[in-house]
Amino acid sequence: MVKDNDTKANGSGSGERPVGRGNPPKETQWKEGQSGNPRGRPRGVRNVATEVLRMLRTQTDVPNGDRVRSTTGSRLHRAARKGAGG
Repeated sequence: MVKDNDTKANGSGSGERPVGRGNPPKETQWKEGQSGNPRGRPRGVRNVATEVLRMLRTQTDVPNGDRVRSTTGSRLHRAARKGAGG
């Protein structure tokens, strides 16, 4: 469908430019340096995959009978067992 008037003034007085899908009016576009999600994810928050990788890489000491064994990922295995109910 072709519109008769596919150009509108952009409000800045610099003439006309096409406005439509993928080309919004200048006054409704994000300002320079403005975030599209101002209350978005805070800095430093990690997602689940990052936390799992961190737990797998962390080396911890696990009691094994009369000795202490050093393993990686033991916290994750312990959490998985606890979550599984055993």
